[in-house]
Amino acid sequence: MFTEAHNIKQELPLGKHATVFQAEVYAVRNCVLQLCDEVDMSIAICSDSQAALKALASAKTTSQLVLETMKALMELYT
Repeated sequence: MFTEAHNIKQELPLGKHATVFQAEVYAVRNCVLQLCDEVDMSIAICSDSQAALKALASAKTTSQLVLETMKALMELYT
């Protein structure tokens, strides 16, 4: 994760058995959590993972990580 406004670069260890999909969703989740306190700021979160983006846009999920990320995105939005 990188944010130019705050000059933050963060590496997140996921262990040996994380999938690329999990890593992509986890990165979005952590980006959202870092930005939750921003007020009146335009935010863009970029990802090239079509699978992660589709999962986050889906009406149903069986993944706890995706659900937590969806909730965090909604909190950031409101």
